[in-house]
Amino acid sequence: MKAYKINTIWNQDHTETFVALKARLVSEPVLSAPKYDSTRFIVSTDGCKDAFAEVLAQWIKTTLPGGKEVTHLHPITFASKRTSSSEERYKPFLLEFAVLKFSFDKFSDILHGYPVEVKTNCQALRDTLMSDKLSRWCDGVLAHNIIDVWHVPGISDGLSRQYEDTPKQDKDGSEWTVNPDWEQGEGLVFGINHVLIAPDIVALRDRFKDEPTLQQVVDALQGIKSGLGLHERRQAMHRAANYMIEDGKLWFLGGGTPTRAIARRKCMSQKEATELAIQEHENGGHFHRDLVKIALLDKIHSPKLDQSIVKAVSDCARCKGLGNMHLNTLLQPITRRHLFELIIGDYLSLPPG
Repeated sequence: MKAYKINTIWNQDHTETFVALKARLVSEPVLSAPKYDSTRFIVSTDGCKDAFAEVLAQWIKTTLPGGKEVTHLHPITFASKRTSSSEERYKPFLLEFAVLKFSFDKFSDILHGYPVEVKTNCQALRDTLMSDKLSRWCDGVLAHNIIDVWHVPGISDGLSRQYEDTPKQDKDGSEWTVNPDWEQGEGLVFGINHVLIAPDIVALRDRFKDEPTLQQVVDALQGIKSGLGLHERRQAMHRAANYMIEDGKLWFLGGGTPTRAIARRKCMSQKEATELAIQEHENGGHFHRDLVKIALLDKIHSPKLDQSIVKAVSDCARCKGLGNMHLNTLLQPITRRHLFELIIGDYLSLPPG
């Protein structure tokens, strides 16, 4: 077997080759320029007690020599650092969180304000980002437009574990620690860790405690995370576009009766709507369900308004005293297809004599 002699002396040729290799690794086609056309960014992170590693990528369309257009995940930039003496003692979950914080700090000038997907191999980190029980570190992470978090076991392991059992050196990142916020790095004191909800908002949430739809709208308008999943929060934000909060009240924008539009209507719980329907039914001459509904649609917005009106009419003592047939008539809509097809005479309240 022929033996080869390896030259272990580093010379100028080695330096030039190494610099050329680094230049290739940070330029096209290895890396791609970011596309700011609403294409989401993907941040893949991994951390161990020896090092942090992260990759920023994007789905990029390229044209092959034959003219075929393909879309593939292309890296834009990557970063890594050795853990400091304090970071290497972090618990695994906190370590992964520090990696994510480092990633967003490093890539902030590229992806801030644009949709981002996070891929991590830590299920606990994903669950925390999707919940409402967030630590102070989350402020620097959730300031970005994170639209989804994926749990991908083993992602980026090769980048972070390449430094295992190797000595730390100068300028490898081990001399500094990822801070939870920029204030600490600047020496500023920022000790507010809990933000109270305004009393009128608390009262509004209590008012709709039995109406989860309206309570979620209040939370969405105020930016309150109430333990909902990402899909439910998106639905609440989409629904909240038709609502506003003013003077401690929740208002529904638009709507009204078919005859005229209403700028806004006050939102009420089902219990409050039933009480108002009882008043409208009694004060309006004990009219049937549809007339009560038309009158209320000009004033309020409430979930299951029809059920509230039916309950108000059904509980009316005067209407129940006139018999089941009369009560059933009050609860059924009056429909007609042709002129004079249905003629009704009010024989229950004839004038005296």
